Amino acid sequence: MTVDATTQNEDGTPWNDKMVLSYPLPDFLKNKGSLVDRINTFASNLMALRDAPVLDEEYNGPVMFEEMASVYSLSDPVIAAVYASHSLQPADDDFGKKIGQDIIDKRISVVNYSDRKDYNGTPLMGAYSVDADGIVPEKELLLVENGVLRAQLNNLRPTPFTKNSTGSYRFTINSSVPTPEISIGSLHIKAANATADEKMEKTLLKSAKKAGLKNAYVVSLPEGCSLLRLYRIDTKTGQRTLLRTDNMVQSKQSQLKDLVAVSAAEKVINSANGTQNSIIAPRAFIVAESKIARPVLRAATMPAVSYPLKK
Repeated sequence: MTVDATTQNEDGTPWNDKMVLSYPLPDFLKNKGSLVDRINTFASNLMALRDAPVLDEEYNGPVMFEEMASVYSLSDPVIAAVYASHSLQPADDDFGKKIGQDIIDKRISVVNYSDRKDYNGTPLMGAYSVDADGIVPEKELLLVENGVLRAQLNNLRPTPFTKNSTGSYRFTINSSVPTPEISIGSLHIKAANATADEKMEKTLLKSAKKAGLKNAYVVSLPEGCSLLRLYRIDTKTGQRTLLRTDNMVQSKQSQLKDLVAVSAAEKVINSANGTQNSIIAPRAFIVAESKIARPVLRAATMPAVSYPLKK
């Protein structure tokens, strides 16, 4: 299910967000009430962002990524590393060459599940029993161990670094002509020696105070949404303020090798974009240093015709 919403500030600046939710069909039908609540919350959150103050400072310090911003910031580089490349001209930075090397913080290990149907009661859409080549995958395949890349997902086509298939050649589902591609099933990004989730914000503020900063920042993304949120937290009062900005901070691969803290709480997301797959990952993590630039927001022209229901 996809929900689009667009609004404007009083100065005409447009704000658009999209929420995409994927559920197994029976769960979708059973949760109509909660879906309506989520859509209303989605709209309210966008209006809160529209009315929020603008970021008014440059920042260089610890940043916490939470909710879907944490899941995607961890899973995107991991997925890039664990997919075998079949390029005829392998690049110097081909992750196949990094098997046996550190690619992420040593607390992180990654496992790919093939036929696991749920995780702590949450259905997993990534479950499958055989791939497009007719290969039965391992039920659990260790891809990253204590930060070290151990294996890559592959099909029957060998590479210099991955000789055999891992049963990971899966059909896409959002095309009239199903096309196979290398894909995860259900990817579990685990954190050892993790920090209790309720202590993550305190850990962030402690790091900011140690650096002599008056504020600390949080990058967040509500589940299913596409527009990142930026929050400023006062290190003295702990007050969290939503801010508007056009220059959102992104985590970098190098920052993920030495994290300040990783939450013990986990998020589970399902996706039907391409193949059906699932990701289980920490709800939050903190990088030691990241830069946030002052935004340059340009006002747009207000519509010539007012919204007919705004009366």
